[in-house]
Amino acid sequence: MTTFKSYISIFTFTLFCVFLQASTPIYKIMVTSIKQIESANSAVSITCNLFNVGRQSIVFNDELTPDMIDFKFEESFSRSKLFCYKKEIINKLLNSNLELKRGKMMRAIPLQLAAMDEFVSNGDDKKSKSKKLKKHKKSKSIFASSEKSERSKKKKRQKKDAITFSAGESIKKSKDSHHLKDVCVDIVIDTIIVKKYSKNYITIEYTLSNQGKAAANLFGEPYDDNDNLALKVFLGRSENITRGSIPLGGTFIDKGIKHGILKVGSTYTSTMKLSTKDLTKFTPYLILKVDPFNVMNECHRRNNDKAILIDVK
Repeated sequence: MTTFKSYISIFTFTLFCVFLQASTPIYKIMVTSIKQIESANSAVSITCNLFNVGRQSIVFNDELTPDMIDFKFEESFSRSKLFCYKKEIINKLLNSNLELKRGKMMRAIPLQLAAMDEFVSNGDDKKSKSKKLKKHKKSKSIFASSEKSERSKKKKRQKKDAITFSAGESIKKSKDSHHLKDVCVDIVIDTIIVKKYSKNYITIEYTLSNQGKAAANLFGEPYDDNDNLALKVFLGRSENITRGSIPLGGTFIDKGIKHGILKVGSTYTSTMKLSTKDLTKFTPYLILKVDPFNVMNECHRRNNDKAILIDVK
């Protein structure tokens, strides 16, 4: 009887582990720089960049499902006309057979999507619109001047209402902005030190400090990597991050500080091991950027990166 209960316990625990693994995304992929190249009657061609911000390398194939990957799209994509293709972009990537190692980026990946009506330019539609426009011009009534006067009065009323609304909205935004500045955090990179440098790897030690007006929760609200404070490392020709900067790797802060709370004036120090494969005399600057996904309510964002010059071997 005891043995049977043991088997039941093991089976139940196994099912729980399988369910937990199935419900938690294994990979984390950032999709950026989505651009439309051309559109035709049946297809829309786009390109995009992929950055593996997770902790595992990934090979896109038929065995992967959307719930196994946490796709993050840049904020501007939600306002783009290509946003309606989000699901199709994910499906195309799942069947692309691309391989992306952790901390690495792939640029200008071409994807071909099925065109929707708003992206297809149809000559017949243009002709139809032109005919309707001509017909509308001919059908203008003799009371056009009266309608124009009415529209002018309506426009003046709307302008007056807009000014009143704008003033009230500006006051509200000003109050909200002032309140946010009173409770904002400001994570700054104090120092970056090279602890170890070999032919294949470099280990850096970095120190962060909170110079804001409120404590910073580096682990986020839920216990999940998605809203943990992240750091990304780049290589570049200068101290600034540019389009030509090369992503070297990154990490999420998930340990080393009690409850993930960095108090005002406190510091956090940790290390990161990175590959030196892309480190050359043409890209001697190592640039560390904190909070690249803007998950923190910071007072300032212009002090979120710091660079050091590496003596390239």
